[in-house]
Amino acid sequence: MYTKSTIQKLLAVIVLSIVLIISSNTVASAQRGGEEGGLIQSGLFTDASTIELIDVPGGPGLVMVSPFEFRPYNPDVDKVKFVEAALYNPISLPSNSAAPLTLPHSASLTKLTLYFYDDYVPQDMRLILYRSAVNGIISPVTSISPTGMNTGINYLSSTTFTPGSEVIDNRNYSYFLLAYIPGGGSNNLALVNVRIDYAYTTSLPVVMH
Repeated sequence: MYTKSTIQKLLAVIVLSIVLIISSNTVASAQRGGEEGGLIQSGLFTDASTIELIDVPGGPGLVMVSPFEFRPYNPDVDKVKFVEAALYNPISLPSNSAAPLTLPHSASLTKLTLYFYDDYVPQDMRLILYRSAVNGIISPVTSISPTGMNTGINYLSSTTFTPGSEVIDNRNYSYFLLAYIPGGGSNNLALVNVRIDYAYTTSLPVVMH
């Protein structure tokens, strides 16, 4: 017959095993690469309520980055404008804009999702997630460059990360987004939102009496 102490120890071991399995699956999913995307709605401002019905999987943690967080990377040459809550390039030359990020330390990045409006065939925008080391050197973590998407509001996600960069390290790096929007598209090519998904690899403390 098991004593109360023995039962407590067995339960603690079972809980720890379950947590380790979940954590392993979380890390594995972060390392698998790929893209997924789809059409949200056909127009730029047709019906905002339809977006609420779109279930883009991800999480459990996530942060949505507003287009209003983006500012010209070089104000002398890079220009941006907004139509409603969408950022676009108003000139004929390419434009770069950057947005700082605050991400949870030690979490594992799982997905970067770009929500955008695309009714401009000649060229495509590009979104890059960078990290900047304490010496000022930047390196890409992941990027998205949608091509051949449907006309309208689209989303495209990337789960491919530079090896070793998917774990957020706020001790040695800061993070930011850089959006490249080619010239000539005006508000026919616009950044609508950016979502960053992440997960924690955790374990429960085992207390044995």
